[in-house]
Amino acid sequence: MSHWHQATLNWIDTLPDDILAYLRNASAVREYPRGSMIFEPEPEPDTVYLLESGRIRIYRNSSQGGEFTFSFVEPGFIFGELPILENIERRNFAEAVEKSSVIKIPKESFLYSMHHSLEFSNNISLQLAKRLTDAKVNIEDLVFKDAKSRVARKLIELSVKPLLHLTHADVAKLTGISRPTASIVLGELEDDQVIEKNKGVFTINDLASLKAIAASDIR
Repeated sequence: MSHWHQATLNWIDTLPDDILAYLRNASAVREYPRGSMIFEPEPEPDTVYLLESGRIRIYRNSSQGGEFTFSFVEPGFIFGELPILENIERRNFAEAVEKSSVIKIPKESFLYSMHHSLEFSNNISLQLAKRLTDAKVNIEDLVFKDAKSRVARKLIELSVKPLLHLTHADVAKLTGISRPTASIVLGELEDDQVIEKNKGVFTINDLASLKAIAASDIR
């Protein structure tokens, strides 16, 4: 696994030498072009994934044909591990939203590392805790925030990336609102010069105003 020197994977370097060597030998690196699928729902998943570079979208389809994006995975984070830990079917999709390098860890190697390395299991636990916190915030937003506040919060959350390559449909899926509503909200934010869009890229012009909008609750 030649790519493990990247700064995004610094937590991996804190692992004991034997566990690190074991994971490197057991895993493989694969490059995914933008728009390609990393995984789809399956009854018996056998792989856990570690994002080295790029960005991954985790989403699920409803029986009515709808689609909801749960999160974006940033470099350095494990994904696809919950079905392995719980020994259940995989129900989510994972899509590369930009060119991505992904480390594929076999199920047996992941579980062995969890059982034999306190450092590894602690790091995975911290990542799971962050994901649960993010999910809690998303649920609270659905209850207490209107569409404009939810869009504002999501844009702020994603602004850790210098460029936000998002369509109106992406914003709708990320915030649980309709595509037309997302277009209206984004248009209002552009009209107020809080954000601007150029060649498919969103830029935040007034972060203070966007934070104020994100903080407002339904009255």
